[in-house]
Amino acid sequence: MTSVAIIFEGKNNTILLQLRDEKAPTYPGMWGLFGGAIEAGEKAIQAAVREVREELGINLREGDLVLLLEINSGNDNFHVFKSKFPWNLKDIKLDEGQDMKFFSREEISQLNNLVPLLKQFGDAYWKTLT
Repeated sequence: MTSVAIIFEGKNNTILLQLRDEKAPTYPGMWGLFGGAIEAGEKAIQAAVREVREELGINLREGDLVLLLEINSGNDNFHVFKSKFPWNLKDIKLDEGQDMKFFSREEISQLNNLVPLLKQFGDAYWKTLT
């Protein structure tokens, strides 16, 4: 499966995570990034724009996203993008997941219910800040 994930950058070097639904097909009840599978005929960046619209109701432009890394993990391929998050969370309607919250790197390291590849995605992101 080929998927996209989006790291939304908040204030003070935080990133926005989604608490996945308990009924999610993968990693239920775990904190992860927004994103999902690339559909037939879609480019990765188009899938990222669509997933953000579906999950958060936000209309990003392709130019709002920067490809951070691509990871091949077994049969899965991930395209990880980053984007600024200038909106107020109170104004965003979460359409997928149980919750969303900004976390610092330290707070993320303390989570025991983290989607496994998030550490790898996060490490690549934190390196862009130094």
